[in-house]
Amino acid sequence: MSVLDLANLAGALLDEAAGILDGAANPGLGVPGAPARQVLSIGPPALDACDQLAVSVSPAVRVAITGDQAELVIGTKCHGLTLAGLRLWLTACVPAVTRDGNAPAPEAVNAASTRLYAQGWALWSGLRNRLSAGTLLASFYAGLEDPIFRPTLLVLALTPLPALGGVAGWTVDVIPQLDPDPDL
Repeated sequence: MSVLDLANLAGALLDEAAGILDGAANPGLGVPGAPARQVLSIGPPALDACDQLAVSVSPAVRVAITGDQAELVIGTKCHGLTLAGLRLWLTACVPAVTRDGNAPAPEAVNAASTRLYAQGWALWSGLRNRLSAGTLLASFYAGLEDPIFRPTLLVLALTPLPALGGVAGWTVDVIPQLDPDPDL
């Protein structure tokens, strides 16, 4: 593993998410593929761009202890897993209150929401399907020496972002295992 593994892992997740969204595109129903703007961000990305797909860390890295911790006093070894917290962000423009203070037309709100529902569901379902098939982040883990090793990998809830400033969307947290670089 290299010093850039956290960046490479985030980039692999961004690529997979874009592929899922492109595969679920349905222009006839008004559902586009992946947004053209795709970014890696340390923290939450700037939500000043309407159509955006981003990956950030949330929290960056933590260790989870597995095993019977009560037996530590008698010398039983517990195992630590280093987990990287990654968050996918999918945002799009939604109608907002006008400068005159008028609410947007319900039809416009419904159309924007329907598009985001479709994209959010496609993203989450695609991630879960790849997780079940054992192919999620397979390109990142492909170079591992141990063919038996199967990294811990979680896909958490599809969570809505509140509509702020004409932008709304979803987040999905993905928690993959990323072991520390032994050469550091």
